[in-house]
Amino acid sequence: MKTKTYHISNFGNMAPSGVDCVDGYVTIHDSTRYSDATVQQLHTWTTSRLPAVRDAALTELANREVQNWRNSN
Repeated sequence: MKTKTYHISNFGNMAPSGVDCVDGYVTIHDSTRYSDATVQQLHTWTTSRLPAVRDAALTELANREVQNWRNSN
């Protein structure tokens, strides 16, 4: 599984909760399937046994929240 890592501070106060952080870094599954997924699919993946999948879904939900905030301001 291809992964990538980001620092939780990149999200500021809109950081996703429930992700596994190691020294502030989150490792997620690197796939476009998350950006293409419906909100329902993302919510299903947030219960995955695989931390990288769960954290990728939580991160995508946070990305969408940030985008909605940007669009409204």
